[in-house]
Amino acid sequence: MKHCITDQKQKVQADEVMVAVDIGKSLYHVRLSHVGGEPTGVLRVPPNRPGLDGLWARIRQYQRRWGRDRAVVGFESTGPYGELLVEYCWDKPVRLVQVNPKHTKRVKEVQDNSPQKSDAKDPRVIATLMELGSVLSVVAPEGAAAELRRLMQAREAAVARQTASGNRMQQLVFVLFPELSQVWGKLTTRSGLHLVQHYADPAVVRRLGEAGLWAQLRQARGCRWRRAKVAALVAAAHQSVGVRRGQVALQAEVAHLAEDLMREQAFLRQLEARLEAQLAQVPASRYLRSVKGVGRLTAAGLIGEVGDFGHYATARDLLKLGGLNLYELSSGRHRGQKRISKRGRALMRKLLYLAALNVTKPGRAFYEAYQRMLQRGMDKTKAHVAIARKLLQLLFALVRDQQMYRADYSARLKKEDAA
Repeated sequence: MKHCITDQKQKVQADEVMVAVDIGKSLYHVRLSHVGGEPTGVLRVPPNRPGLDGLWARIRQYQRRWGRDRAVVGFESTGPYGELLVEYCWDKPVRLVQVNPKHTKRVKEVQDNSPQKSDAKDPRVIATLMELGSVLSVVAPEGAAAELRRLMQAREAAVARQTASGNRMQQLVFVLFPELSQVWGKLTTRSGLHLVQHYADPAVVRRLGEAGLWAQLRQARGCRWRRAKVAALVAAAHQSVGVRRGQVALQAEVAHLAEDLMREQAFLRQLEARLEAQLAQVPASRYLRSVKGVGRLTAAGLIGEVGDFGHYATARDLLKLGGLNLYELSSGRHRGQKRISKRGRALMRKLLYLAALNVTKPGRAFYEAYQRMLQRGMDKTKAHVAIARKLLQLLFALVRDQQMYRADYSARLKKEDAA
């Protein structure tokens, strides 16, 4: 839904009405105030057209009453439930900001020295953070970037469903016909899923025999079969130690899971085709993909998460967005170990880490830097995180300068300087 520019404090100005919104699925709790003034009572706003229109009318009313020309709407990051508010306010003359849930959790005790959490208290805590300037600006991706964000979210959800269904299916197949995976190998291929869906019962395989099973399998479209494996499968069915009690229920669930997996695989193919089409509409994608090891999914995910790279002044802002900025806990003579904050977008971190695994392979952009880190005694995981940070800085520079990556860039610069 949203992205954040995190480079500076953005305090509420004296000419702004401050609108603090506690987001809920079925109801928003809102307090209006201004710098140095007492807040209104809690307004209960349903997230629908009449409710949001009523809130906007109330904001305009208090602007006139308090003599304020502008308004700033702040809310806590709450996943999809705040999207309606952002969409409604996007074209309105207001400034949209969001606060970090970790900050609200800590600041709520400052108000009344109590850990109490309530619908009346939460908007007041959000307003306090807004006054302090501990807020992040909302930047929503638009056009192809917005489509890429949604497509990547859909892909992540589909991969999670596919993994869950695949794990469950293989567990049940092991109970019903354990020799199937031993003979056939991977069961999540097209031919493997066809076998699971129709021949996960060893009794059926025994009854058909090698000739009968081979004849039926050859009629399946889009699958590859080997006669030797079919013969081995029939032999294994005669020696199967699979569970016999509750077979009907097991077979029904296994067939259902196999069908789910085939559907998810087809959906993923559709998503990736759409990702490729949307990527072609974003000029920045060609600069990102010019780095060997940064593929289609990494580029699509980064564009979806970041939106317009031009919204960010420095690579440091992007590191904060991805939760890759460093922090340490130090006191007195003690110096803590540096770690990444993980306070940003999790998918962005995941994509960069996976890309770091690719760009550190021999002959690629960060192979030598990675090897130097290992020689200094750095743990492999930490080295890959460090490379992920460097990679993001490189990608930001390529998009900013609209340049393709050149592996010999440093050498060419030295040669030009020497000349």
